[in-house]
Amino acid sequence: MLNNMQEYDSALEQYSKPLIQQIGYTKKADGTLEVTNPREVEAYFRYPDLTAQCVFLAQTIQETINQDMPEELEFIQHYDELKMELQNIVDMPDKDINLMIMFLHQNKGVFPNRRRKDFAKLTEEEIASMETAYTDIFNGNIK
Repeated sequence: MLNNMQEYDSALEQYSKPLIQQIGYTKKADGTLEVTNPREVEAYFRYPDLTAQCVFLAQTIQETINQDMPEELEFIQHYDELKMELQNIVDMPDKDINLMIMFLHQNKGVFPNRRRKDFAKLTEEEIASMETAYTDIFNGNIK
C-alpha cells in the first residue's frame, strides 16, 4: 500500500466522497458528531459497496506475493551470505557484523567515513574487503 499511496487514497475516496456529499451532521458540545439524516445514509453503512477497495487490496496482495516477497527473500539470502563472508574477513560479534552490513547497505556498498570510529579496530584493507564482498554479493558479482 505504501508503494501506491495515490491509488490507496483514491480507493478510499471512492467510498467516502459520495458519503460525505449525502451525510448530514452536527457537532455536539462534547465534540462528537451526530448524524442528522441516518435513514438517508444507513445503506452506506449497512450494505457498503467496497468493490474498488477490494480490487485495490487484491492487487496489493498480488504485488506483495509476486514482487515484494521475492525481493525480500533475495535480500535475506544476500544478507546471510554477506554475514558469513564478513565473518571470514574479520571475526566480529554478530552485533558488529549486523551494524557493518546496515552501514554498507545504507550507502550502497561504501562504508561511510563518519562511522570509521565505530570500527576503529578494523584496518583500511579489511574495510575495503568488506565493501568488495558487499558489492559482489548484492550486485551479483559472485566469483
